[in-house]
Amino acid sequence: MPFFSLGRKKSSSSGNLTGHTAHTEWNPDEQQVNKLEKLNIEIENRNKELQEENNMLKLKVEILLDMLAQKTAETSMQDAEIERLNTSLEMMSPSRLRLI
Repeated sequence: MPFFSLGRKKSSSSGNLTGHTAHTEWNPDEQQVNKLEKLNIEIENRNKELQEENNMLKLKVEILLDMLAQKTAETSMQDAEIERLNTSLEMMSPSRLRLI
């Protein structure tokens, strides 16, 4: 059975935890050990769930960043095309044609 060091000792007269004596062992009863083991298992399970959720959220962020990069590239290409078309229209304007 594992023990937990609390840095206190049992009083020989009353049976209560007392004093400031260091390095004294505290032996929990079987029920306390079972509760601690159950709590530990629950915490480990919750930790695993949170790690899985964190991984999923990281993946979603990566996907969204890729989508944003793609849309930014598309917008840049569209802006360049609009600028090219505007330049072509300016070249074809009636005032410009008279100069030719």
